[in-house]
Amino acid sequence: MDFEDLNITEKAKQKKKFASLIGNRIRDIRKTHGFTQEKLAEAAGYDSAYIGHLETGRYSPSVYTVWRLAKAMNIDISDLLKGL
Repeated sequence: MDFEDLNITEKAKQKKKFASLIGNRIRDIRKTHGFTQEKLAEAAGYDSAYIGHLETGRYSPSVYTVWRLAKAMNIDISDLLKGL
């Protein structure tokens, strides 16, 4: 894919798609590791509402946030990003 050829609308769609994909991955791994949104939020130093927004794709996390979530769940950051 040639990102420089995307118009503003297509870029927004790509960002929303990414947010949804990573949100689903965060939720799946969180559940697999036995965390509630509240417990993950506490372990990573975030508000549980923020975790909910990430998981629903409303917000797109920064790399720093992904790293903090991975550390809180004691997984490698690549587990959250693999295949996206």
